[in-house]
Amino acid sequence: MYEIKRGGHADMKRIYPMLEHDFHEWERPSLADCHLGLIRGAELLLLKDESGLEAGYAYMLRDAARRYALLGWLAVYPTIRGAGTGAQFLELIKARYARYECVFIEVTEYPELEKARRLAGFYKRHGWCETGIPYAIGFTKNRYVGRTFIAPTQAMRENEVNIKLNPIRSVVEGKRVVLIDDSIVRGTTSRQIVTLLREAGAREVHMRSSAPPFIAPCYFGTDIPDRDSLIACRYSVEEIRALIGADSLGFLSLEALHQIAPDAACGFCDGCFTGTYPINV
Repeated sequence: MYEIKRGGHADMKRIYPMLEHDFHEWERPSLADCHLGLIRGAELLLLKDESGLEAGYAYMLRDAARRYALLGWLAVYPTIRGAGTGAQFLELIKARYARYECVFIEVTEYPELEKARRLAGFYKRHGWCETGIPYAIGFTKNRYVGRTFIAPTQAMRENEVNIKLNPIRSVVEGKRVVLIDDSIVRGTTSRQIVTLLREAGAREVHMRSSAPPFIAPCYFGTDIPDRDSLIACRYSVEEIRALIGADSLGFLSLEALHQIAPDAACGFCDGCFTGTYPINV
């Protein structure tokens, strides 16, 4: 029979060398970030058996409203693994957070890390390394949070961005960062990402969008909102740069977009970038 005890800063200092052994550097925050997390309400949970012997640990993160419990690491010590202890640990954690009326989010596997490694390989094969700028994963991503720009309110969008992305300080601290995002719609995500990178110690943040500016709604399935909600409808590129707090900002040009698939057998709608649609709307 196992039970959970709450650990503290001394326990984290003792356990952290195991994190260094089990995880890649960019998969974990620094020890200082772990301590700061404990101060801000994260929890270090220690799994104890009936005799008080420690069998494992988990590092839990919560949002300010305590609506989520994010399982950063779940570890059962090697001498005890294979006896169903991990499953028991999970059930104890779920029961603990059920009392808080939280949504418990289990992140015990890291498929996004394999995705990130493959993405890094793709960039290397297709010329990113020719820029002379090293490629790195600067954020860990919570795969249980969907597209933030379609959340119904601004407060919800901002909250979901904070839950979705966590900067990796050891990767970005003291660096000049070039951040590539798929698009900028309202600017909510971009502004908060830039802020998160600066808080993690980035010296400069230069943002590039792999889509042209959105200047018109989409009527054909993509949830691009009305013009009043589109940041590029109201501000110039320089004004957007200032609003999101980046050191520089660039968008893919419309001409470059059309060159992506020049020999395609079908046409492509670019109405949300031009305001010209293939049919009357």
